[in-house]
Amino acid sequence: MASPNLIHSAPSSSPSTILALLTIILMAIAAQRVQSAFLTCEELPTDVCAFSVSSTGNRCVLEKALKMDGTLQFQCQSSAVMAEKLVEWIESEECINACGLERMAVGMSTDCLLESESSRKLCSSKC
Repeated sequence: MASPNLIHSAPSSSPSTILALLTIILMAIAAQRVQSAFLTCEELPTDVCAFSVSSTGNRCVLEKALKMDGTLQFQCQSSAVMAEKLVEWIESEECINACGLERMAVGMSTDCLLESESSRKLCSSKC
């Protein structure tokens, strides 16, 4: 007959199991940081290339290239233009839309900045 004062506890994990789990979690976190630690324009998808800045401060630019079969291919490339204060930046869709810009804009142009409407949009709270 079991004693009514006996307390049953759940089986505890061994210290080596807990250590192994913690090691796996820490390795996963470290791998994620290393993977995202360096943003290069050439590795960005074309749909987020324009209005982005690499880890080195180069502005990313979307370029078109004509393939041998005659089809157009878009490529994200680093430009020689350096951002003054931004690094590792991908502009938000909210800002792109609020400013009336297009994410798939090819090349770099400042023509739109000559329009007063564009300049006013760039100063909006969403940008």
